[in-house]
Amino acid sequence: MAHVLGIDANWDLFTRYITAFREKLIFANFPSWLPSFLRTPRWPHHSVHHLKGKTAIQPNVDNYLVAHKVDYITGAGHGLDDIFTGYNRSPIWKVDQTLTHLQGTIVHLLSCQTGAILGQQMVQNGVRAFWGYSTKFRFYYDDPSPRDLTQDSLAHFFIEMDCVIDAEILNGSTANQIYTAVTNYFTAAFNTLKNDPHSQSMLLQNYRHLVSPLTSYGDSTQTI
Repeated sequence: MAHVLGIDANWDLFTRYITAFREKLIFANFPSWLPSFLRTPRWPHHSVHHLKGKTAIQPNVDNYLVAHKVDYITGAGHGLDDIFTGYNRSPIWKVDQTLTHLQGTIVHLLSCQTGAILGQQMVQNGVRAFWGYSTKFRFYYDDPSPRDLTQDSLAHFFIEMDCVIDAEILNGSTANQIYTAVTNYFTAAFNTLKNDPHSQSMLLQNYRHLVSPLTSYGDSTQTI
């Protein structure tokens, strides 16, 4: 059994899109989200604590990590190469702070650029494995956006590809197995978008700049 900490900035259009997909594809599949008679949880043996929107700030994140044993951290927000932010772009982690309280966890950040420097710093401070992006994470979306953002005809290709990482980590997969699953999703989505070269190009950029334990960001054998 693993204990998961979810962090979702969920305040502007970009992060609201990402949160909507993560809630549907990831968080709704934990047993704590709905009564058991309404669904069969995909990960019945895992538990989750979800900091979303106004609660996705410091010191909430680090206070929770200090008080609880967390095995997996999955976060979504804006970022730069040396900083990951939560609600209203408030800093959550920066490279110039002590990150030893993350020791022993696996970390996945869906944000721009944090894989460039911050991810490496996390691994140096004891994170077992890190997944993220070394450049900007981008996606196209419908205009106007649908009321249910998860029904967007374009955005789902980009965000669902990242959600594969969460799903496979929660399944107990190794880094090789996770990367294979992401590659399979990418290949199918890329082929589906054959009449939309702009979306193909953006999806390819996200895929090419994914960093992981297979690219020196921790131990590729680590699982939860």
